[in-house]
Parts: sequence; structure tokens; C-alpha cells
Amino acid sequence: MYRPINLAYGKKAYNTDPESGNPFQSANAMPDRLTDGVQIDPATYENLNDIPADDYSALGKLNWIGTESSKKGNIVIDLGQAMNFNEIKLYAKSVRLKYANVWVTEDTTDHAGDWDNVAFTPVEPVHVDEKGEWSYFNADNNGGEDSADSIHTISLGKTYTSRYVRLYVENGSGQNKVNEDGTIRMTGPPRLSELEIYYAPEPPSGMKVEYDGGEEATVSWVASMSEYYQIYDRDERIADEIASSSHTFKDLDPGAVYSLTVKSCSETRIRSNRCCRRQAKP
Repeated sequence: MYRPINLAYGKKAYNTDPESGNPFQSANAMPDRLTDGVQIDPATYENLNDIPADDYSALGKLNWIGTESSKKGNIVIDLGQAMNFNEIKLYAKSVRLKYANVWVTEDTTDHAGDWDNVAFTPVEPVHVDEKGEWSYFNADNNGGEDSADSIHTISLGKTYTSRYVRLYVENGSGQNKVNEDGTIRMTGPPRLSELEIYYAPEPPSGMKVEYDGGEEATVSWVASMSEYYQIYDRDERIADEIASSSHTFKDLDPGAVYSLTVKSCSETRIRSNRCCRRQAKP
């Protein structure tokens, strides 16, 4: 079984928020926590309404909170080189996350945290409302379960290529403020434990089988952004490393029933096109 490769694992991450948050927040705004491979914070935090102001480890050492005094956060991940990707996963220690936006850039030069001269372009939005256009929207975001784990999958709908990936996240509820007794309420800022970036080859579509009898049949499909294709008869791979969007079989068994599946492939991951299964009856 092929497992997806997290392109962001171990990569450099940068805060891009204004540093307007409280000292507690700044102490936990460690962006490299997002790419350390620890998806879930095992701790349970029962009360985020009156955290002691000097207890900077009250939320553990696994969560990134951001540096801005609001319910939002900004981050940039440096993948080291331009890479293809079409999916991002966010692991959060609450269920309040509501929005996310993603930007990419053609810039591949080294910047080391200086983003003022980087021209970022937003990916195509999947949700539009009165607040704007969004790469991700979570309708179920108003719960106050601040010790609950949640996973948010941002499916970008197409493949993008970028070295730097900029991400904005915003919670739908909660507060970030200093209480009258000096304690801090930290239900508002995003608390992310991991950010993962994946590339899954887009599956081919429109599979067709041309067969006029005999031992020969041609299978064709609409090409996707893949490095090559494979064809399976049920669980048996019968053609491999196909560079084009068609393949001709010349030694079929007349009268046999074939259940053919085309799979799009890359060097790191293979994704089945489960919808494009056709039976050929030579």
C-alpha cells in the first residue's frame, strides 16, 4: 500500500502575523511546531478562560497559536524547492476553525522570512460569503470544545506548484483577552498542532474501451496531471509506465471478461481512479 508523503514534514515555517498578541501567545507562536510530525496533542485542556499569565506552558509545547491578538493566524511554509501539491491538512486542538485561505508563488529564491517582496497569488476559492472568498470553510465551527481534536482537509481542486505556501486561518468564535484578575482567555486564537501538505495525482476520467473482436482492444482516457499511468484487470497490473492517455492490448483472450481500471501515478504516490472501471468482453 502506498502512503501519502507529507511534503511539509521537517520544513521551515515562518510566522507572518503582526506581533500584537499577549506574552503568553508570543511564547507559544513557534511555527516549527507545525511541521514536526506530531499531529495530535495528547493533553486535555479543561479551562482556557482564565489561564495564569505567567504559565506559558499551560497549553503544552505542541500547539502553534500565532502572534496576532485576534481569532486568526498567518503562516508561510518553505518547501525548499517548487513542489506539486493539491491538498493541505490542518490538525487543530479545538473545533472553532472556520476559514482558511491558501496562496502560492512562482518565486523560488531564498527569502529567510522576508516576505514583503514575494508576490503571492491566492488559489481558486471553494466558498464565497459576505466576508470574502475562501479556500476552505467549516460550517460547524461555533462549538466551545477547546480540548477537542479536529482535522480539516483543504482540497484545492487542482494541482499547484510552489516553493512557498502561505496559509491564513481564522476561528469562528472565542476570545483572546486579558481578564480583570490578570489571567488570560485564550479560546479565540487558532491552536494548530500540525500542518501537512500532500500531492495526490489527479485521477483520469472518461475511460473508453474500443473493441471490434479478436485479440486487440484500445483503452483511452482523459489525461490528468500524472507522471504515468497503470492499467489493472481487477487486482492484477497488466500495463505499467504508460506515458500517453491510451494503450492498446494485442494479446487478449477472446471471450474472456476483463474489468479494467486506469490509475494515475507519481514517483511518491499512486491514487486509484475508482470511478473509471469498464468491462471489456473480447
